[in-house]
Amino acid sequence: MSRWELLMMAGKVMHGDYGNGDERRHRLGSKYGPIQKVVDTIIMLEDEESYERERWNDEVYRPVMKMRKEEK
Repeated sequence: MSRWELLMMAGKVMHGDYGNGDERRHRLGSKYGPIQKVVDTIIMLEDEESYERERWNDEVYRPVMKMRKEEK
């Protein structure tokens, strides 16, 4: 299975096209492991991006906006 096919299938899995849990395992068969690994990686990266965005908001954006508000 090519990388492109893995990404396309992972997108469909995340969309719910293959169900959840045992249904997904059954419908994907031998492709389940590699596809689920891609899904898990995508979810992890999305979580890290969300964490970094919140951290930036807390450490940079909010303090700067508070200082600007206090200056007025």
